[in-house]
Amino acid sequence: EQGNEAGTDETFAPQNVRADAVYTAHFEPKEYKVTYQWTNPPAGVTLPADQTVKFGETYAVDTLYTRDTVVETKDAYGNMNGRYTFSGWIDPNKGVMDTEGVTVKGSWAYEPVKVPAPTPAPTPTPAPTPAAPAAPGAVDPADPDEETPEQAEEIAEEETPQAPAGETGKTETVEEETAPLAGPAAAAWALLNLILAVLTALASVLLLAGCFGKKKEEEEENGENVQYTVNKKGGWRAFSLVPAIAAVAAFILTEDMSDPMVFTDRWTLLMAAIAAVQAIVAILAKKSREKAGEDEAQA
Repeated sequence: EQGNEAGTDETFAPQNVRADAVYTAHFEPKEYKVTYQWTNPPAGVTLPADQTVKFGETYAVDTLYTRDTVVETKDAYGNMNGRYTFSGWIDPNKGVMDTEGVTVKGSWAYEPVKVPAPTPAPTPTPAPTPAAPAAPGAVDPADPDEETPEQAEEIAEEETPQAPAGETGKTETVEEETAPLAGPAAAAWALLNLILAVLTALASVLLLAGCFGKKKEEEEENGENVQYTVNKKGGWRAFSLVPAIAAVAAFILTEDMSDPMVFTDRWTLLMAAIAAVQAIVAILAKKSREKAGEDEAQA
């Protein structure tokens, strides 16, 4: 019927038309949204609300946040320690809704601010106490050239100020500064200690090597062959192992050859004592010879 709405579908097509008819289409622009988006925002800021704009119409971009918008941040003590600066909005549609929706974008840039260290208050310098001028001596009228002895000027003693009420009995304790102790000596190993350890061990090796060999020796004496019995003193030679082992162990336990080298250190006396013991053992372990006939005679 004339004046009635036939349909709202975009693909509407008349059906069962029995006579001439005129269909008039009425178009309304569609509505789209303007949305806002930003990156790296500071705490406490809120995105602007979305806008609904019909297609082809103009719209105004948010003016609350502009290029001049700066948000400062503060630390726990209220000191400013940084600032966020907004880049401004970038609108690809330039304020006209000619697309099916638009996203207006922006970003925040953070700049840290160094908090200055507090400046200590200067200590006031006490004013110097003025010295009282010395009084000139009095002149004797009988002898103007001779001055009479100056009389001692009495200076009233200043009273010690009393402590205010409520603070009586409080004493201030001044702590004495402790002188710093000397630091530990630099680590080093002693060359002389190594030499003594090597000589002590080498002496033991030579004494033990002397245990091997003939127990009897022959020498020609007055045209006759004389046999000698050799006393190698094996007990003392075996005992030489004790100072040798002690010297090597002492050097290993007290010296670190990765440290710088010195000639002597505090362990040198110990190493020298062990070497002296080895020298005494070497003297006691010296071989002695006796004629075979004398041994049989004594037997």
